This record gives sequence, structure tokens and C-alpha cells, in this order.
Amino acid sequence: MIKRTDRTNRTEGTDGGRRAPVRPGTGLLLGMNRLGMWFEGTGAGGGAWRHPFMVSLAGDAARVSMGLVIGNVAVEPMIGRVRISGEEGKAAPELKIEESVATRKGESWVCVEVTPTAAGKLDEEGEGDDDDKEGAKVVVAHRSSPVVDVGETGRAPLAMLVWRAGRARVVQVAMFHYRYETSGEGMKRRHFFS
Repeated sequence: MIKRTDRTNRTEGTDGGRRAPVRPGTGLLLGMNRLGMWFEGTGAGGGAWRHPFMVSLAGDAARVSMGLVIGNVAVEPMIGRVRISGEEGKAAPELKIEESVATRKGESWVCVEVTPTAAGKLDEEGEGDDDDKEGAKVVVAHRSSPVVDVGETGRAPLAMLVWRAGRARVVQVAMFHYRYETSGEGMKRRHFFS
């Protein structure tokens, strides 16, 4: 446990021992006042972080970087019948986006949709068909609403698309893998993403 910070940037533990000074890394500034210290990002020199579910646009399509929905098992969502990271030796799949899906405010959403098994679980494949009532289905879709948390299928946003003059701009929402849980059954099932 840390008791206090002195002006030399060293911290003194409850065991009375001294610890090494705190030093900022590349692209960070160290701030200090009477309440303590903090780190502040400067944006300079820091590396780009390719986070899970990163959405990028190319014309009338969106690509989504690899991410996982983690429930009782970890599942990588699909676009069509291909995992979002793509098949070996091929490019990642593209999600078709259309301005007609956007609301009157000019907003649409790239979302992950989860339809669990009857028991409320995910399965390792996550590729249940529309005809397959047994298998769980985990897909990426383009929708006009970001969240559905009641019913057979749950939805969570990955990114918002803001449409102006026929062109979309990405506002990223999800920066980490999604944790997924459910409660209830059938149309009364609740979906929880965190």
C-alpha cells in the first residue's frame, strides 16, 4: 500500500521501504500537485493500438478487426459465413453498409448480434443458420439502432457511422472484447454485454 508521494517522485510504502521513482513512458507526461501524480497522454510518439473490433470503411463496405464475444466460450463473430478476421490467405470479409439504414439524424451502427442456444449459451462455432434453432449465432451487422437487450437476439454497438452527403465517418464505440451473459428464456431473455 502506498502512503504518500514526495516531491522526488518516489513513493513510500507502508512497510517503510523506498520504491523506485515513477517515470513516464514515450508519449506521456507526468503531472503532480498536492493531491498526487497523474499521467497524461500527449499523442506524440505513442504507437497506434489496433484494438479489437476496430471498424474501418472502404467505399460502401466496412471491415472489422478481430474481436471476441466471451461467454461460456469465446467466439469470433462472422460476416456472412466468414469469421471477421478472414480465412487464411484471403482478405477479411466486408460488411455492406448503406445510407438508407441511417436514422433521420444520419446515424447508423455496426453491431455485434448474439442469438444464444435455448439454454442461453454460446457454442464454439457461433455460426448457427437462420434455419438452425439449436446453434448459437454471433454475427456483425449494419443496423439503425445500436442496442437490443430483450428478446431472442441481443445487440451491442461496435461503432457509430455518421452520414453526411452520402459519405460515412466512423465513431468507434467498442475498444475491447465483449463479455456476454444472459438471463431468462425466449422473448423474455435479457442480454448483457460489458
